[in-house]
Amino acid sequence: MALVQHHPALIHPVEPICSICIANYNGAALLTDCLESIYAQAEADNIEIIIHDDASSDESVALIRNKHPRVELIESRENVGFCVANNRMAELARGEFILLLNNDAALFPDAITTLLKAAHAQPVLGILTLPQYDWVTGQLVDRGCLLDPFYNPTPNLKPERTDVAMVIGACIWLPRRLWTALGGFPPWLGSIAEDLYLCCAARLQRSHRALPGRRLPAGRVGAEHLGRRRRARDLHQDHHRRQTRSGAHPVSRIGGRVAVARHSVARSGRCGRSW
Repeated sequence: MALVQHHPALIHPVEPICSICIANYNGAALLTDCLESIYAQAEADNIEIIIHDDASSDESVALIRNKHPRVELIESRENVGFCVANNRMAELARGEFILLLNNDAALFPDAITTLLKAAHAQPVLGILTLPQYDWVTGQLVDRGCLLDPFYNPTPNLKPERTDVAMVIGACIWLPRRLWTALGGFPPWLGSIAEDLYLCCAARLQRSHRALPGRRLPAGRVGAEHLGRRRRARDLHQDHHRRQTRSGAHPVSRIGGRVAVARHSVARSGRCGRSW
């Protein structure tokens, strides 16, 4: 039996403006909120949705195939990790832009509009993100991250700061051609620091920046890509990869202002840069 099985979407855009790629592992309880937030976007009819299921043991695959005909599904028979999952989805993507979105994140209704506007305003191709907010408390988790002297990410909490060192892996937006130029994620990274790697690689090409975007709620327990669990309120302490989960309630929400990753952070409403 093939290690990877492709299930084409039954409904798909002819020329998508962006491809939203969602890495999923045992996220059946999270996917509905995440996908419904995509369907609510003004550009929904022109959005390609791709999910890579990483050998889940729950009902994720059945849920996607039976309830979500707009989803292009890559079903993996073995758990290959976050980096390989996203590389596979990006290879399949047809959109001008790629959005890597966590399965436990939900977008605000204006998220894609905000990202598109910010992306088209960039003088140089860059990586963008949106601010992340706790789903339960509404507290800001970050607007992208800065780096301490030891290269540990520290949350940017200042609305006026739109230039950041990196954007978090829960919401990474970039032109597909930039992804190709950077070579995607190194497979050997697994699920650790891939967001930092991508932003640093882009910065070396002077194409990674952050814009203000709208908020992302964060704050519930959810399933991470490799099956580890942790409280969403602890995401800001995670030096590996941030997630915004959407289970009964997504852990975080994304939308509003954009942050660009040259050094970027995003929030809803405005855009900023981060070279």
